[in-house]
Amino acid sequence: MKKIGIIIASVREGRIGESVAKHVLELAKRSKNANYSLIDLKKINLPMLNEPIPAVMNDYQYPHTKAWSKIVSDYDGFIIVTPEYNHGYPAAIKNALDYLYVEWNNKPLAFIAYGYSANGARAIEQLRQVVSYLQLKPLWKDVVINLGQNAKDGAFFSNDTVDNQLNEIIKDIENTLVS
Repeated sequence: MKKIGIIIASVREGRIGESVAKHVLELAKRSKNANYSLIDLKKINLPMLNEPIPAVMNDYQYPHTKAWSKIVSDYDGFIIVTPEYNHGYPAAIKNALDYLYVEWNNKPLAFIAYGYSANGARAIEQLRQVVSYLQLKPLWKDVVINLGQNAKDGAFFSNDTVDNQLNEIIKDIENTLVS
């Protein structure tokens, strides 16, 4: 069965992304078409990119890069759950993406973002440029979540509208795996 990783893009203390990603995982676990699991960048704890050879050469020198390569290689697709920080995405997800190249190629990707003024949409807009170069295959639909309406006391809570959108994106990414 195909494997889809749900990447938690934020590593900061008190992050809401973990509760968003866990909710997405609970919805996705209902699927009979793919296996889902969390990929927590905070737990992986990659140092800032320090490989001496560009990732496109696929010649990794450090154990942390080889371990990250193995994790990403084991998945058939991804969902990135990202906040929007200052009209952009967190450094942790850019760093994690930059470490690798071949491992990302031709895998479908869905975005779920959250924030306040633009609900995370600007983070997705910028990440699309990065993931396209890595030859990931982003879906054309995204889910953006307004934290003013869907968070309280530092935790995400959903509603029927958001759950419908999340279920649709889960179905969409699974449909890209059928080939």
